[in-house]
Amino acid sequence: MKKIFKYLLAFIVMIIAFCLALTITSLVPKKMIIKSVEESSEILDKQTNLYFITIKNKRIKLKFDNFTDALMVNTAFSIDTKTPFYSAMMARKNYIDGKTEIIYPDSTGELKSASKYEGLNQVGELHDTINNDITESFEYARYWHGYLIFLRPLLIFFNITEIRTILLIAFAILGLIMLYKIYKKIDLGTAIIFLLGMIICDYFYIGNSLQGTSVFLIATIASIILLSRDIKDKLMFFMVIGGITSFFDFLTVPIVTLGIPLLIYAMIGNKENSTYKKFYLEISKCCICWAVGYLGVWITKWILVDLVYNKKLISSVIEQAKYRTTNSGQKCRFLDVMIQNLSIIRLQFFWALIITIILLVIKIVKIKDLKRIEFNYKEIVIYLCIGCLGIVWYLALKQHSYQHFFFTYRNLWIISTSVLLSVYNILKITNKEKITNVEFYMTKR
Repeated sequence: MKKIFKYLLAFIVMIIAFCLALTITSLVPKKMIIKSVEESSEILDKQTNLYFITIKNKRIKLKFDNFTDALMVNTAFSIDTKTPFYSAMMARKNYIDGKTEIIYPDSTGELKSASKYEGLNQVGELHDTINNDITESFEYARYWHGYLIFLRPLLIFFNITEIRTILLIAFAILGLIMLYKIYKKIDLGTAIIFLLGMIICDYFYIGNSLQGTSVFLIATIASIILLSRDIKDKLMFFMVIGGITSFFDFLTVPIVTLGIPLLIYAMIGNKENSTYKKFYLEISKCCICWAVGYLGVWITKWILVDLVYNKKLISSVIEQAKYRTTNSGQKCRFLDVMIQNLSIIRLQFFWALIITIILLVIKIVKIKDLKRIEFNYKEIVIYLCIGCLGIVWYLALKQHSYQHFFFTYRNLWIISTSVLLSVYNILKITNKEKITNVEFYMTKR
Protein backbone atom coordinates (compact mmCIF):
# COMPACT_ATOMS: atom_id res chain seq x y z
CA MET A 1 0.00 0.00 0.00
CA LYS A 2 2.87 2.37 0.78
CA LYS A 3 4.32 1.77 -2.68
CA ILE A 4 0.95 2.37 -4.36
CA PHE A 5 0.54 5.60 -2.40
CA LYS A 6 4.05 6.66 -3.42
CA TYR A 7 3.28 6.13 -7.11
CA LEU A 8 -0.10 7.83 -6.81
CA LEU A 9 1.52 10.83 -5.13
CA ALA A 10 4.13 11.06 -7.88
CA PHE A 11 1.34 10.96 -10.49
CA ILE A 12 -0.61 13.75 -8.76
CA VAL A 13 2.55 15.88 -8.49
CA MET A 14 3.09 15.40 -12.25
CA ILE A 15 -0.43 16.58 -13.08
CA ILE A 16 -0.15 19.64 -10.82
CA ALA A 17 3.25 20.49 -12.30
CA PHE A 18 1.91 20.18 -15.86
CA CYS A 19 -1.08 22.42 -15.13
CA LEU A 20 1.05 25.04 -13.39
CA ALA A 21 3.68 25.06 -16.15
CA LEU A 22 1.05 25.57 -18.87
CA THR A 23 -0.75 28.28 -16.89
CA ILE A 24 2.44 30.24 -16.15
CA THR A 25 3.60 29.98 -19.76
CA SER A 26 0.19 31.21 -20.95
CA LEU A 27 0.75 34.45 -19.04
CA VAL A 28 3.44 35.54 -21.52
CA PRO A 29 1.91 38.60 -23.28
CA LYS A 30 1.09 38.13 -26.97
CA LYS A 31 2.91 41.34 -27.86
CA MET A 32 6.20 39.76 -26.73
CA ILE A 33 5.99 36.96 -29.31
CA ILE A 34 4.18 38.66 -32.20
CA LYS A 35 7.34 39.65 -34.08
CA SER A 36 8.76 36.12 -34.06
CA VAL A 37 5.36 34.65 -34.99
CA GLU A 38 5.09 37.03 -37.96
CA GLU A 39 8.57 36.03 -39.13
CA SER A 40 7.71 32.35 -38.63
CA SER A 41 4.53 32.77 -40.67
CA GLU A 42 6.47 34.27 -43.57
CA ILE A 43 9.00 31.42 -43.44
CA LEU A 44 6.28 28.76 -43.40
CA ASP A 45 4.43 30.52 -46.25
CA LYS A 46 7.51 30.18 -48.44
CA GLN A 47 8.02 26.53 -47.48
CA THR A 48 4.28 25.70 -47.84
CA ASN A 49 2.44 23.09 -45.75
CA LEU A 50 4.89 20.33 -46.67
CA TYR A 51 8.56 20.74 -47.42
CA PHE A 52 11.39 18.38 -48.21
CA ILE A 53 15.09 18.17 -47.43
CA THR A 54 17.27 16.24 -49.84
CA ILE A 55 20.01 14.07 -48.34
CA LYS A 56 22.51 13.61 -51.15
CA ASN A 57 24.45 10.80 -49.50
CA LYS A 58 21.28 8.73 -49.15
CA ARG A 59 19.63 9.89 -52.38
CA ILE A 60 16.33 10.43 -50.61
CA LYS A 61 14.11 13.35 -49.68
CA LEU A 62 12.94 13.72 -46.10
CA LYS A 63 9.39 15.00 -45.80
CA PHE A 64 8.66 17.41 -42.95
CA ASP A 65 5.30 18.37 -41.53
CA ASN A 66 4.77 22.12 -41.73
CA PHE A 67 1.06 21.47 -41.14
CA THR A 68 1.80 20.65 -37.50
CA ASP A 69 4.57 23.24 -37.07
CA ALA A 70 2.18 25.98 -38.21
CA LEU A 71 -0.49 24.60 -35.88
CA MET A 72 1.93 24.67 -32.93
CA VAL A 73 2.93 28.29 -33.58
CA ASN A 74 -0.73 29.23 -34.14
CA THR A 75 -1.74 27.60 -30.84
CA ALA A 76 1.06 29.41 -29.01
CA PHE A 77 -0.05 32.74 -30.51
CA SER A 78 -3.78 32.12 -29.89
CA ILE A 79 -3.38 31.84 -26.11
CA ASP A 80 -5.52 34.44 -24.32
CA THR A 81 -3.56 35.73 -21.31
CA LYS A 82 -6.80 36.88 -19.65
CA THR A 83 -7.83 33.23 -19.23
CA PRO A 84 -4.47 31.40 -19.11
CA PHE A 85 -5.61 28.06 -17.69
CA TYR A 86 -8.66 27.83 -19.95
CA SER A 87 -6.58 28.76 -23.00
CA ALA A 88 -3.95 26.16 -22.14
CA MET A 89 -6.56 23.43 -21.64
CA MET A 90 -8.56 24.21 -24.79
CA ALA A 91 -5.49 24.78 -27.04
CA ARG A 92 -7.34 26.86 -29.62
CA LYS A 93 -5.95 27.90 -32.98
CA ASN A 94 -7.00 30.98 -35.00
CA TYR A 95 -8.26 32.68 -31.85
CA ILE A 96 -8.33 36.49 -32.02
CA ASP A 97 -9.82 38.30 -29.03
CA GLY A 98 -12.75 40.44 -30.19
CA LYS A 99 -12.56 39.08 -33.76
CA THR A 100 -13.38 35.36 -33.41
CA GLU A 101 -17.07 34.72 -34.13
CA ILE A 102 -17.29 30.96 -33.64
CA ILE A 103 -15.22 28.37 -31.77
CA TYR A 104 -15.59 24.74 -32.81
CA PRO A 105 -15.05 22.10 -30.10
CA ASP A 106 -12.60 19.24 -30.57
CA SER A 107 -14.20 16.62 -32.82
CA THR A 108 -13.50 13.19 -34.31
CA GLY A 109 -11.06 12.84 -37.20
CA GLU A 110 -8.38 15.21 -38.41
CA LEU A 111 -8.32 18.77 -37.10
CA LYS A 112 -10.23 20.94 -39.59
CA SER A 113 -9.43 24.31 -41.14
CA ALA A 114 -11.70 27.34 -41.49
CA SER A 115 -14.42 27.19 -44.14
CA LYS A 116 -12.68 29.86 -46.25
CA TYR A 117 -10.13 27.19 -47.31
CA GLU A 118 -10.77 24.31 -49.67
CA GLY A 119 -8.94 21.83 -47.45
CA LEU A 120 -6.58 21.62 -44.48
CA ASN A 121 -4.35 24.70 -44.59
CA GLN A 122 -2.56 25.25 -41.32
CA VAL A 123 0.05 27.58 -42.83
CA GLY A 124 -2.66 29.77 -44.37
CA GLU A 125 -4.55 29.90 -41.09
CA LEU A 126 -1.46 31.05 -39.21
CA HIS A 127 -0.92 33.83 -41.76
CA ASP A 128 -4.55 34.99 -41.51
CA THR A 129 -4.54 34.80 -37.70
CA ILE A 130 -1.52 37.10 -37.57
CA ASN A 131 -3.32 39.53 -39.93
CA ASN A 132 -6.68 39.39 -38.09
CA ASP A 133 -8.30 37.94 -41.19
CA ILE A 134 -10.07 34.86 -39.82
CA THR A 135 -13.20 34.45 -37.70
CA GLU A 136 -13.37 30.69 -37.05
CA SER A 137 -11.39 29.11 -34.21
CA PHE A 138 -10.92 25.40 -33.40
CA GLU A 139 -10.16 23.70 -30.10
CA TYR A 140 -7.62 20.86 -29.94
CA ALA A 141 -8.18 19.85 -26.33
CA ARG A 142 -7.51 16.12 -26.80
CA TYR A 143 -3.76 16.70 -26.23
CA TRP A 144 -1.89 18.42 -23.39
CA HIS A 145 0.23 20.56 -25.77
CA GLY A 146 3.10 20.55 -23.31
CA TYR A 147 5.42 21.93 -26.00
CA LEU A 148 3.87 25.34 -25.22
CA ILE A 149 5.96 25.65 -22.04
CA PHE A 150 9.07 25.88 -24.23
CA LEU A 151 7.71 27.23 -27.51
CA ARG A 152 6.08 30.40 -26.13
CA PRO A 153 9.22 31.55 -24.24
CA LEU A 154 11.42 30.69 -27.25
CA LEU A 155 9.18 32.76 -29.54
CA ILE A 156 10.04 35.83 -27.47
CA PHE A 157 13.55 35.70 -28.94
CA PHE A 158 13.55 33.38 -31.97
CA ASN A 159 11.56 32.62 -35.12
CA ILE A 160 10.84 29.09 -36.29
CA THR A 161 14.04 28.74 -38.33
CA GLU A 162 16.16 29.77 -35.35
CA ILE A 163 14.26 27.41 -33.04
CA ARG A 164 14.82 24.56 -35.50
CA THR A 165 18.54 25.37 -35.52
CA ILE A 166 18.61 25.21 -31.72
CA LEU A 167 16.87 21.83 -31.89
CA LEU A 168 19.35 20.48 -34.43
CA ILE A 169 22.23 21.48 -32.16
CA ALA A 170 20.47 19.97 -29.12
CA PHE A 171 19.93 16.67 -30.94
CA ALA A 172 23.57 16.53 -32.03
CA ILE A 173 24.88 17.23 -28.52
CA LEU A 174 22.50 14.89 -26.69
CA GLY A 175 22.95 12.14 -29.27
CA LEU A 176 26.73 12.28 -28.99
CA ILE A 177 26.55 12.29 -25.18
CA MET A 178 24.36 9.18 -25.25
CA LEU A 179 26.73 7.40 -27.66
CA TYR A 180 29.75 8.31 -25.52
CA LYS A 181 27.99 7.00 -22.40
CA ILE A 182 27.19 3.72 -24.18
CA TYR A 183 30.83 3.41 -25.26
CA LYS A 184 32.10 3.97 -21.69
CA LYS A 185 29.45 1.82 -20.00
CA ILE A 186 29.33 -1.06 -22.48
CA ASP A 187 31.66 -1.06 -25.51
CA LEU A 188 32.48 0.69 -28.78
CA GLY A 189 30.64 -1.87 -30.90
CA THR A 190 27.37 -1.27 -29.07
CA ALA A 191 27.82 2.51 -29.42
CA ILE A 192 28.25 2.04 -33.18
CA ILE A 193 25.09 -0.10 -33.28
CA PHE A 194 23.12 2.70 -31.63
CA LEU A 195 24.61 5.25 -34.01
CA LEU A 196 23.47 3.10 -36.95
CA GLY A 197 19.95 2.96 -35.47
CA MET A 198 19.94 6.75 -35.15
CA ILE A 199 21.07 7.17 -38.75
CA ILE A 200 18.38 4.77 -39.96
CA CYS A 201 15.60 6.85 -38.39
CA ASP A 202 17.27 10.15 -39.47
CA TYR A 203 17.71 11.17 -35.84
CA PHE A 204 20.08 14.03 -36.59
CA TYR A 205 17.57 15.63 -39.02
CA ILE A 206 14.52 15.53 -36.74
CA GLY A 207 15.18 19.04 -35.43
CA ASN A 208 14.25 20.42 -38.86
CA SER A 209 10.65 20.25 -37.69
CA LEU A 210 9.07 21.06 -34.32
CA GLN A 211 6.63 18.18 -34.71
CA GLY A 212 7.85 14.96 -33.15
CA THR A 213 10.98 16.39 -31.56
CA SER A 214 9.70 15.96 -28.00
CA VAL A 215 9.67 12.17 -27.94
CA PHE A 216 13.20 11.85 -29.29
CA LEU A 217 14.55 14.37 -26.80
CA ILE A 218 12.77 12.51 -23.97
CA ALA A 219 14.07 9.13 -25.17
CA THR A 220 17.64 10.43 -25.44
CA ILE A 221 17.67 12.24 -22.09
CA ALA A 222 16.09 9.24 -20.33
CA SER A 223 18.75 6.96 -21.85
CA ILE A 224 21.54 9.29 -20.71
CA ILE A 225 20.11 9.29 -17.16
CA LEU A 226 19.99 5.47 -17.12
CA LEU A 227 23.60 5.32 -18.33
CA SER A 228 24.78 7.93 -15.83
CA ARG A 229 23.00 7.02 -12.63
CA ASP A 230 21.87 3.97 -10.72
CA ILE A 231 18.12 4.48 -10.68
CA LYS A 232 16.81 2.76 -7.58
CA ASP A 233 13.15 2.68 -8.57
CA LYS A 234 13.10 1.77 -12.29
CA LEU A 235 9.32 1.34 -12.30
CA MET A 236 8.76 4.88 -11.02
CA PHE A 237 11.27 6.14 -13.58
CA PHE A 238 9.38 4.59 -16.50
CA MET A 239 6.01 5.76 -15.18
CA VAL A 240 7.29 9.34 -15.08
CA ILE A 241 8.77 9.00 -18.58
CA GLY A 242 5.40 7.78 -19.86
CA GLY A 243 3.63 10.72 -18.20
CA ILE A 244 6.07 13.29 -19.59
CA THR A 245 5.70 11.75 -23.05
CA SER A 246 1.92 12.11 -22.89
CA PHE A 247 2.29 15.74 -21.79
CA PHE A 248 4.51 16.75 -24.71
CA ASP A 249 3.56 14.46 -27.58
CA PHE A 250 1.09 14.85 -30.45
CA LEU A 251 0.69 11.08 -30.98
CA THR A 252 3.74 10.98 -33.24
CA VAL A 253 5.97 8.06 -32.22
CA PRO A 254 5.65 8.03 -28.39
CA ILE A 255 6.67 4.38 -28.03
CA VAL A 256 10.34 5.34 -28.64
CA THR A 257 10.44 6.89 -25.15
CA LEU A 258 9.80 3.38 -23.83
CA GLY A 259 11.68 1.24 -26.35
CA ILE A 260 15.05 3.02 -26.48
CA PRO A 261 15.55 3.49 -22.70
CA LEU A 262 14.37 -0.11 -22.26
CA LEU A 263 17.08 -1.34 -24.65
CA ILE A 264 19.62 0.64 -22.62
CA TYR A 265 18.28 -0.92 -19.42
CA ALA A 266 18.46 -4.39 -20.96
CA MET A 267 22.12 -3.84 -21.86
CA ILE A 268 23.32 -2.47 -18.55
CA GLY A 269 20.97 -4.85 -16.76
CA ASN A 270 20.25 -5.20 -13.11
CA LYS A 271 23.01 -7.02 -11.23
CA GLU A 272 20.69 -7.85 -8.37
CA ASN A 273 18.68 -10.17 -10.61
CA SER A 274 19.92 -13.73 -10.71
CA THR A 275 17.85 -15.23 -13.53
CA TYR A 276 16.61 -14.23 -16.95
CA LYS A 277 13.08 -15.11 -15.92
CA LYS A 278 13.21 -12.46 -13.22
CA PHE A 279 14.67 -9.95 -15.66
CA TYR A 280 11.87 -10.61 -18.20
CA LEU A 281 9.40 -9.84 -15.42
CA GLU A 282 11.24 -6.60 -14.60
CA ILE A 283 11.11 -5.50 -18.24
CA SER A 284 7.37 -6.28 -18.39
CA LYS A 285 6.73 -4.23 -15.26
CA CYS A 286 8.61 -1.27 -16.79
CA CYS A 287 6.35 -1.46 -19.86
CA ILE A 288 3.23 -1.53 -17.70
CA CYS A 289 4.39 1.45 -15.62
CA TRP A 290 5.21 3.45 -18.76
CA ALA A 291 1.72 2.70 -20.12
CA VAL A 292 0.13 3.71 -16.80
CA GLY A 293 1.99 7.03 -16.89
CA TYR A 294 1.28 7.66 -20.57
CA LEU A 295 -2.42 6.74 -20.61
CA GLY A 296 -3.05 7.99 -17.09
CA VAL A 297 -1.79 11.51 -17.82
CA TRP A 298 -3.62 11.62 -21.13
CA ILE A 299 -6.95 10.44 -19.65
CA THR A 300 -6.56 12.91 -16.78
CA LYS A 301 -6.49 15.76 -19.33
CA TRP A 302 -9.83 14.65 -20.76
CA ILE A 303 -11.35 14.28 -17.28
CA LEU A 304 -10.12 17.73 -16.21
CA VAL A 305 -11.61 19.39 -19.30
CA ASP A 306 -14.94 17.63 -18.81
CA LEU A 307 -15.14 18.29 -15.05
CA VAL A 308 -14.09 21.94 -15.17
CA TYR A 309 -15.56 23.05 -18.52
CA ASN A 310 -18.16 20.36 -19.39
CA LYS A 311 -16.88 19.94 -22.96
CA LYS A 312 -17.88 16.27 -23.35
CA LEU A 313 -14.34 15.58 -24.50
CA ILE A 314 -14.24 11.96 -23.31
CA SER A 315 -17.00 10.85 -25.69
CA SER A 316 -15.24 12.64 -28.55
CA VAL A 317 -11.94 10.96 -27.68
CA ILE A 318 -13.57 7.51 -27.66
CA GLU A 319 -14.75 8.09 -31.22
CA GLN A 320 -11.30 9.40 -32.12
CA ALA A 321 -9.72 6.22 -30.75
CA LYS A 322 -11.96 4.13 -33.00
CA TYR A 323 -10.95 6.30 -35.94
CA ARG A 324 -7.21 5.92 -35.27
CA THR A 325 -7.22 2.19 -34.58
CA THR A 326 -9.23 1.15 -37.64
CA ASN A 327 -8.81 1.62 -41.38
CA SER A 328 -11.31 4.51 -41.44
CA GLY A 329 -12.32 3.79 -44.99
CA GLN A 330 -8.76 3.21 -46.15
CA LYS A 331 -8.11 -0.33 -47.32
CA CYS A 332 -4.86 -0.89 -45.46
CA ARG A 333 -3.77 -4.13 -43.87
CA PHE A 334 -1.10 -4.45 -41.22
CA LEU A 335 1.23 -5.71 -43.96
CA ASP A 336 0.54 -2.53 -45.96
CA VAL A 337 1.42 -0.43 -42.91
CA MET A 338 4.74 -2.23 -42.42
CA ILE A 339 5.67 -2.04 -46.12
CA GLN A 340 4.79 1.67 -46.20
CA ASN A 341 7.02 2.45 -43.21
CA LEU A 342 9.87 0.06 -44.06
CA SER A 343 10.14 1.47 -47.57
CA ILE A 344 11.79 4.60 -46.19
CA ILE A 345 14.63 2.83 -44.35
CA ARG A 346 15.27 -0.33 -46.38
CA LEU A 347 18.57 0.84 -47.96
CA GLN A 348 19.95 2.31 -44.74
CA PHE A 349 19.04 -0.82 -42.79
CA PHE A 350 20.75 -3.06 -45.34
CA TRP A 351 24.06 -1.22 -44.95
CA ALA A 352 23.64 -1.04 -41.17
CA LEU A 353 23.21 -4.82 -41.10
CA ILE A 354 26.38 -5.32 -43.15
CA ILE A 355 28.37 -3.08 -40.78
CA THR A 356 26.94 -4.95 -37.77
CA ILE A 357 28.03 -8.32 -39.19
CA ILE A 358 31.53 -6.89 -39.73
CA LEU A 359 31.60 -5.71 -36.10
CA LEU A 360 30.54 -9.19 -34.97
CA VAL A 361 33.32 -10.82 -37.02
CA ILE A 362 35.90 -8.43 -35.56
CA LYS A 363 34.69 -9.24 -32.04
CA ILE A 364 34.99 -13.00 -32.69
CA VAL A 365 38.40 -12.76 -34.39
CA LYS A 366 39.83 -11.11 -31.28
CA ILE A 367 39.05 -14.24 -29.26
CA LYS A 368 41.82 -16.81 -29.57
CA ASP A 369 40.01 -19.57 -27.69
CA LEU A 370 36.91 -20.39 -29.79
CA LYS A 371 35.65 -22.72 -27.05
CA ARG A 372 34.64 -19.62 -25.08
CA ILE A 373 32.03 -18.68 -27.73
CA GLU A 374 28.42 -19.73 -27.18
CA PHE A 375 25.08 -18.98 -28.83
CA ASN A 376 23.59 -16.11 -26.81
CA TYR A 377 19.90 -16.88 -27.33
CA LYS A 378 18.66 -15.62 -23.93
CA GLU A 379 19.99 -12.10 -24.38
CA ILE A 380 18.85 -11.65 -27.98
CA VAL A 381 15.33 -12.74 -27.03
CA ILE A 382 15.19 -9.74 -24.66
CA TYR A 383 16.26 -7.34 -27.41
CA LEU A 384 13.83 -8.79 -29.96
CA CYS A 385 10.95 -8.64 -27.47
CA ILE A 386 11.65 -4.96 -26.87
CA GLY A 387 11.86 -4.41 -30.62
CA CYS A 388 8.36 -5.86 -30.95
CA LEU A 389 7.02 -2.78 -29.13
CA GLY A 390 7.31 -0.88 -32.42
CA ILE A 391 5.40 -3.60 -34.26
CA VAL A 392 2.67 -3.62 -31.59
CA TRP A 393 2.29 0.14 -32.03
CA TYR A 394 1.85 -0.22 -35.80
CA LEU A 395 -0.67 -2.99 -35.20
CA ALA A 396 -2.67 -0.93 -32.69
CA LEU A 397 -2.69 2.29 -34.77
CA LYS A 398 -2.90 1.04 -38.33
CA GLN A 399 -4.76 4.03 -39.77
CA HIS A 400 -2.48 6.56 -38.12
CA SER A 401 0.72 4.69 -39.05
CA TYR A 402 -0.40 4.24 -42.67
CA GLN A 403 -1.55 7.81 -43.23
CA HIS A 404 1.38 9.48 -41.45
CA PHE A 405 4.13 7.05 -42.47
CA PHE A 406 6.47 9.96 -43.33
CA PHE A 407 7.07 10.40 -39.60
CA THR A 408 5.78 7.16 -38.03
CA TYR A 409 8.60 5.28 -39.80
CA ARG A 410 10.79 6.57 -36.97
CA ASN A 411 9.22 3.90 -34.77
CA LEU A 412 11.67 1.69 -36.64
CA TRP A 413 14.41 3.19 -34.45
CA ILE A 414 13.36 0.63 -31.82
CA ILE A 415 12.91 -2.28 -34.23
CA SER A 416 16.09 -1.73 -36.24
CA THR A 417 18.28 -1.13 -33.16
CA SER A 418 16.95 -4.25 -31.44
CA VAL A 419 17.64 -6.38 -34.54
CA LEU A 420 21.16 -4.98 -34.92
CA LEU A 421 21.87 -5.56 -31.21
CA SER A 422 20.65 -9.14 -31.56
CA VAL A 423 22.97 -9.77 -34.50
CA TYR A 424 25.93 -8.17 -32.74
CA ASN A 425 25.31 -10.19 -29.56
CA ILE A 426 24.21 -13.44 -31.20
CA LEU A 427 27.41 -15.09 -29.98
CA LYS A 428 28.36 -14.80 -26.32
CA ILE A 429 31.96 -14.67 -25.13
CA THR A 430 32.12 -16.36 -21.74
CA ASN A 431 34.46 -13.92 -20.09
CA LYS A 432 33.87 -13.81 -16.34
CA GLU A 433 36.38 -11.05 -15.78
CA LYS A 434 34.66 -8.36 -17.80
CA ILE A 435 30.90 -8.05 -17.56
CA THR A 436 29.46 -6.19 -20.56
CA ASN A 437 26.28 -8.03 -21.52
CA VAL A 438 23.12 -9.04 -19.73
CA GLU A 439 24.07 -12.75 -19.80
CA PHE A 440 27.17 -12.38 -17.65
CA TYR A 441 25.40 -11.01 -14.59
CA MET A 442 21.99 -12.60 -15.14
CA THR A 443 23.29 -16.20 -14.97
CA LYS A 444 22.38 -18.20 -11.87
CA ARG A 445 25.08 -18.11 -9.24
